[in-house]
Amino acid sequence: MAALLAALVVTTGCEQRVEAASPAGARLAQMHSRMCTVQLRRDALGAASNLPVSPMTGGINGAQVAIVGKLRSFDDAWLALETEKEGLLFIPKEVVLLVQVH
Repeated sequence: MAALLAALVVTTGCEQRVEAASPAGARLAQMHSRMCTVQLRRDALGAASNLPVSPMTGGINGAQVAIVGKLRSFDDAWLALETEKEGLLFIPKEVVLLVQVH
């Protein structure tokens, strides 16, 4: 996994954008460098439950389920989000619940 992440950093760079063919992908491309909150799928984090949970919740039982940062790049499989605390994060799109642009 670390080797794959390193290869992505080397080959994609922080400022490269790849526009997706879908209308949502085109709109996301317009949000490059904007602050956003990425809500992660709760089941992907092991936080799925039978209780209803707001999609805009930042945490569940003390666990972080959202990440705030600047959208740096994306492609069909990954979002790159730059955060103040963690630096540049590559998030698999398959674990994204929603992206809120500020």
